[in-house]
Amino acid sequence: MRLMEITFRALGAVEYWGYIGWEAHFEMMQTVDKLNNGVENNYAYGVGIGSFEGIKSVGHGGAIGGFRANVITYPDKELSIVILTNFSMSSVGQRSNAISEILLGKTSESDEVSALNPVETIKLSKNKLASYEGSFWNDPVNTTRKIYLRDDTLRDFNMKVIIPDVLEAEWPFVLSKFERNAEDQITGIRVSNGRVKDLWFEKKNR
Repeated sequence: MRLMEITFRALGAVEYWGYIGWEAHFEMMQTVDKLNNGVENNYAYGVGIGSFEGIKSVGHGGAIGGFRANVITYPDKELSIVILTNFSMSSVGQRSNAISEILLGKTSESDEVSALNPVETIKLSKNKLASYEGSFWNDPVNTTRKIYLRDDTLRDFNMKVIIPDVLEAEWPFVLSKFERNAEDQITGIRVSNGRVKDLWFEKKNR
């Protein structure tokens, strides 16, 4: 419990005033840098930096076994939302967003695709789904992930199509963007989740 209290206190989830120097620690945790391609990384010192309806958010989610957790803080609103559950399919990130919408209000419709936001999915024909099949290799982590069609579902990650070539799935392929060459052949996938952004997996058997 003491470790959890320290973690929540650092996130601002227990209180915004409580010990001398918390402001500096909280600011340091929100420090982000730029990736090699110049795009700003939204993952800071152990927390993700985002926004909801233009309101800055600081948070993190976690999972082990069947347990799921999510904490998100809106510093400018002095508001924090914490969800702990032992139901693995409870979608704590989506529930945090739903609670945020109730407490903060929703003033606009966003078309932005996010690994944390609930999204509508579409159905494609079996032939189009089959075009996403293949083995995908990531060199830095020295691993191959295989995607195959079975019972009209792309597995092993239960992938669902948001828009053509952009799919949501179970961990770790939470948000997968398929890339194609000039001949319209899939060359690989850029994978994003709570721990990586646009991690490249090259298709090896096209």
